[in-house]
Amino acid sequence: MRVKSTAGDSEYKLWLKPEEYEALCDVAEDRSHKHHAVALLGGSVGLRAQEMAAVRPEDMYADDGLYWLRVHEEAGKDTTGSGGKLRDAHIPQDAYVELLENRHKLDVEEDELLLGVTKSRVRDIVHELGDEMAARGDDVPGRSADWEKLSAHDLRRFFAQDRLVRKEMNPHTVMAIGGWSSLGAMEDYIKTPSDDVVADEIKRVGLS
Repeated sequence: MRVKSTAGDSEYKLWLKPEEYEALCDVAEDRSHKHHAVALLGGSVGLRAQEMAAVRPEDMYADDGLYWLRVHEEAGKDTTGSGGKLRDAHIPQDAYVELLENRHKLDVEEDELLLGVTKSRVRDIVHELGDEMAARGDDVPGRSADWEKLSAHDLRRFFAQDRLVRKEMNPHTVMAIGGWSSLGAMEDYIKTPSDDVVADEIKRVGLS
């Protein structure tokens, strides 16, 4: 992964590789059903922390061979700053199946909160996963010191870059399913190259 510092002294942005996210999901699955659900909702569905805390099983549905999660106004965020915004977030099929499994193992009813925790606790869960990844050292990809910086938004960042850069999805489609209100709000994800692109470019110019 690559790390960028932000304005705060202890604030960082992590750009995860696919294999790092997959390893994180494996560790989360071993940790607890809630940890696993958080990893999936953040990195595979692209939800914010407050949106994860508001998910109910009844919000997940299938339509025309695809799987979706209804994000309601009170949970969503409008990046224009005008309040909540309703949207339908796409759930990859494998993540949908795993989320249903977690729901049944957690014994959550259709109209109950899937996680049953606050936004703050969701963030704590992600920090716990980062600490556990760091503790595993060479047994998992990525540097331990970097994993200790993991935040809930890093999972959403992985979702955005994976769709926009690796999968080359139409930015307007990613805006719709991810809850961004403008292309400008996604500029950092669009302009930041993936690790593979950086490595390929270095090799292309003979600097390897």
